[in-house]
Amino acid sequence: MKKIPCKLILHGSFKEHGGFKFPSITEAKKYVQECWDRPYTIIKLNQNKDMTEQELMDLDFEKVWVMREESDNRNDFYYFRKELIEDFTIEADYIEGELTAFVVEPSFIVWNLQHLKELIDVFSKIKNAKREVSVSKENG
Repeated sequence: MKKIPCKLILHGSFKEHGGFKFPSITEAKKYVQECWDRPYTIIKLNQNKDMTEQELMDLDFEKVWVMREESDNRNDFYYFRKELIEDFTIEADYIEGELTAFVVEPSFIVWNLQHLKELIDVFSKIKNAKREVSVSKENG
C-alpha cells in the first residue's frame, strides 16, 4: 500500500512539519493526537509519480558512490547531489523505497519532480543574477 505524503501544521508551534508519510489520513490524525494536544492541520500533499534516477541525471545531478570502506553500514551505496549555488546542495536518496530529494540544512524534502525542477530553476536565476552583477562590476 502506497503511503500518503502529508504536511503537519501544529498550531502554536510556529513551525510546519513536512516529509511525513502515512498509510491513511486517519493514521496521520492518530499520530498527531498522540503527541500534540492543541489544534492542528494535516495537509495531504500531491502524489505524483516517483522520481527516477534518469530524471535526476537529466537535471545534472551527480551520482556519488560511497564504497563499503567509507560506509557506516559496510555496503557500497550511492546517492545523488547537485550544487544549486555555492554552499547550498540538494541531495537525493531512497527514503522508504522512494527516490526523494532533500536538503539537510535548512531541512526540507522535495517529493515532487515538478517542484524539484522549479526549485532548481529559482536557484539558476539567482546564480545567473549574481554572475551578471559580477560581470557588470568588472566592466565598471
